[in-house]
Amino acid sequence: MNFKSLLLSILLIVPFGLNAQTIENGVLTNCTGLSGEYTIPDGVKEIGEGAFFYSGVTKVHVPASVEVIGKSAFYMSYSLQSVDFAAGSKLKTVRDLAFSECTQLQQIELPASVDSLGANAFTFCDGLRKVTLPASLKRLCYGTFSSCVALTRIVVPPACKVIDEFAFGNCTGLSYADVQGADTISTKAFYHCSVLSTLKLPETLKAIGDSAFMRCEALATITLPASLERAGDKMFLRCPYFEGFTVAQGNAHFVAENGVLYSKDKTVLYECPQLYTADVFTVPATVKTIRPKAFFECNAVKGISLPATIEGIGLGALSNNGIAAFDFAGNDMYPVHDGMIYARLKSLDGLALLAAPCQSPKTDVVLLPGTVYIADYALAYSKNLNNVTMPENLKYVGPYAFYNDQALQNVTCYAVEAPQLLDNAFGDVPFNKVYLHIKPGSYNSYQAAGWLFLMGDDITGDYPYVDPATGLNAIAATGDAIAVSRRGDCVVVAAAQPIATVAVYDIAGRLVGAASAHGQNTATVQAVDNAGVRVMRVVFTSGKRATVKF
Repeated sequence: MNFKSLLLSILLIVPFGLNAQTIENGVLTNCTGLSGEYTIPDGVKEIGEGAFFYSGVTKVHVPASVEVIGKSAFYMSYSLQSVDFAAGSKLKTVRDLAFSECTQLQQIELPASVDSLGANAFTFCDGLRKVTLPASLKRLCYGTFSSCVALTRIVVPPACKVIDEFAFGNCTGLSYADVQGADTISTKAFYHCSVLSTLKLPETLKAIGDSAFMRCEALATITLPASLERAGDKMFLRCPYFEGFTVAQGNAHFVAENGVLYSKDKTVLYECPQLYTADVFTVPATVKTIRPKAFFECNAVKGISLPATIEGIGLGALSNNGIAAFDFAGNDMYPVHDGMIYARLKSLDGLALLAAPCQSPKTDVVLLPGTVYIADYALAYSKNLNNVTMPENLKYVGPYAFYNDQALQNVTCYAVEAPQLLDNAFGDVPFNKVYLHIKPGSYNSYQAAGWLFLMGDDITGDYPYVDPATGLNAIAATGDAIAVSRRGDCVVVAAAQPIATVAVYDIAGRLVGAASAHGQNTATVQAVDNAGVRVMRVVFTSGKRATVKF
């Protein structure tokens, strides 16, 4: 049971009429049964925790003696319309949830003495239109004014050095914010301030957190001050009208070029604005690192060219955009296979699929055999992906790896033990339209791990991996090349050395034909449905193997 439900249950059991406000050691408590206008007695130093919880008070007069308004002091006082503070107020601290869900409260002018506002102090104050923050305020904590949907303007005084996460989150009516002296704006501090069009940042600002202005849909441009030293990942995530960055003259850490934000020496690409347009975005040769989600939602970027010397590609950096192909040959850290970028993982002794172009026309994906992890957003928003085949050593499917893959039809996984599905790995995928193909005997493992697809045919045969450069699998020796031709409903294979057996599979790994060659250099597989992509596995009499896709 959550905090709100527990308190409501207590109030239903204990009638309001039994409560009588008490003052003990300067702390006011037990005011939940009050209604109408109320004047707190002079001499009270603290309004206790939950003192007016769910009360019917409409107006409260706070004497100068009060120094602390406790946690949840006026929580859910739905009738409270105004709070005024006596001249010479000594109020220093407003604690967590103090005025949360006071939905009728329309304005509040906090005394100049206040230096601390707790987490969610005014969250869900739906009617709050005007707030005057005191000059002495040092910090806005988590969610201080979150979901104050009627708030239209805010001025954060110079003494307030930190604006914490979600401080103004979901303030959907906020159009003007003047931050006068902060040095830190934290992650999602202004999340979903959807009409925020004027944002003034101070020359004291040193750090902006990840997605600090996420879903600030009315912001078109931003000028980063000369003082800024640290920038978070995708600060303007889901800002569909964001045109780009400018950087104030004299900034020693950042530079903007055509609206794209880089480090001063252009070794780090931080963020590409959502409205950037390019048939091919050429990442400068100086860039060594692309930060997470750098090109996320850049739908007008149709292709990207990466330098061969790239050393770091962040999670989701190349996902959910207009890119149909990567112009990148790969390097030691980031091998490329079938147009997709992998990363070598020392920690897991294998490969991670890092990114696939989400606008690729390809319908089928077969992962490299050494893949142990499908990274965050790696195949998310893949417009045309119908079938994916995963190797037996796969361990994890990362957060949002296949998110919103609406065309997905078949998932074939060779792992006997179900890989772990992390947060929303298949989020927004129609589970009732996708078939899962696994090895016999693996059903319970996959069911327990949350692979909730329809059950398809069992897997038979070996993993259908093909090296696109050679047509051979990873264990085939040099010189073991084979030739395959279709002849009606037959498939003929020829090789430079004696063949023992041949097997043909469809792209989902289902056996569709087989033959024995008895040591001959040719073999014919009869009665094969030759429509669509097929994979042939050849075993030579020497014990070597080769695989080719045709």
